[in-house]
Amino acid sequence: MKIPLFPLNTVLFPGGRVNLRIFEPRYTDMVSHCMRNEMGFGICLLRDSTVESRRELFHSVGTYTLITDWELLDDGLLGLHCRGEKRFTISSSYYGAGGLNEAEVSWRLDQTGEMGEREPQLLASCIDFVRRQAKAEEWAAELHSEHRLSDLNWLSYRLAELLPLTAESRQTVLDMDNPDIRLRTLSSVIQTIGRKRPG
Repeated sequence: MKIPLFPLNTVLFPGGRVNLRIFEPRYTDMVSHCMRNEMGFGICLLRDSTVESRRELFHSVGTYTLITDWELLDDGLLGLHCRGEKRFTISSSYYGAGGLNEAEVSWRLDQTGEMGEREPQLLASCIDFVRRQAKAEEWAAELHSEHRLSDLNWLSYRLAELLPLTAESRQTVLDMDNPDIRLRTLSSVIQTIGRKRPG
């Protein structure tokens, strides 16, 4: 499938939200195209940007993103409210019309996890961390639905958003297909934070 790309210095996870300010003509055109055709675009983390060649280098795993709302901001720019839907892997990318990055992508499927049966204490610590930290997040209302907390993919993505990780570390989490591995990796960060807290 071919989709337009919006490389950023941030990582968006499936189920996550991001607000964007659009000012470059190529992205204004991209938004018009997406809204007109009821389609999304891909957000992927920038590796590097070379001004001289205008070539942007970005990670090959990103998140397909839908526009949920838009507004005209006070500064006259276009503001977008977006939601991450599912992950993709870029098989090839190129410059399209107007300098917009476009890519052929394939969807990347999350595996089903079973860690809740094998390591209940580890899972409980992850759930507790999300509940304590998530008050200001736009998806916090979804915590009232218990099935969300039993969805290890959803839970691991929310942990990756809430923990103080670098963008590259978040990308490493996004690259992982297995939610068990994600949760074990992130739970070690939670334990490190707990040990650093003053007694």
